[in-house]
Amino acid sequence: MPAATDPEVSRARLFLLGAATTAIVVWSEHFAVAMLHAELPDRRWSDVRPAGVNLGVVGVLAGMWADLPALTGAGCALLVGAIGAHLVVLVRLGRGALGGRLAPVVGYYRAAAAALTVGAVLGRLPATGRAGPQHHGDLRPAHVHVTLLGWIGLPVLGTLFMLWPTALGVRMPERTTRLARHVLGPTGGGLLTAAAALAAGLRPAAAFAAGHGIAHSKDRTELARALAVVALAGSLGVVLLATALSAT
Repeated sequence: MPAATDPEVSRARLFLLGAATTAIVVWSEHFAVAMLHAELPDRRWSDVRPAGVNLGVVGVLAGMWADLPALTGAGCALLVGAIGAHLVVLVRLGRGALGGRLAPVVGYYRAAAAALTVGAVLGRLPATGRAGPQHHGDLRPAHVHVTLLGWIGLPVLGTLFMLWPTALGVRMPERTTRLARHVLGPTGGGLLTAAAALAAGLRPAAAFAAGHGIAHSKDRTELARALAVVALAGSLGVVLLATALSAT
């Protein structure tokens, strides 16, 4: 059964692209305003962006299910446009804002929006036939990797800096802001390196080795390096899952 019409794959896409994506768009803007102490964006456009995301998701899912590349491509374009607008808002919120201890966490939301844009392009190429069949097995794992670990993983990781002390009922350490800033670099760098390696046809071992080298570059704190390596190690599971899906 083709992956595009496989019920389990379709349910996963419906959850990740539908429910999870809408939630991330809405809540990342809300948290960004709170952490930056910024003014609220125009409410009308804040409603338009999630609507554009949902319409794009419907187009992608319907196009893949019905095997209509044109509809899939249009849905991807609308999704990229809506997420691009969301990224612009997140960047503008930081201009002239008062800022705060957790302002660096917003960087995770911006990086996540950029990751989804890249992931959508990587998914659109094989889905619309713009990439030759010989590239499908490489682009698909890269697409899953960037979308799942970038769009879903980075906001979760960033938000944990804010919510984890609250969940434990402890005072937030002074070094939290510094760590939040340091962890994003190696984690995002490892994500991009692994995705680029996968898209180039290099399988998990090569992708992990390349990202591992970035994580051990100079001027990184020990904790940042450890978190980057853990994130990259966890990414292997996603890569293996994507590789298995590409064989179905």
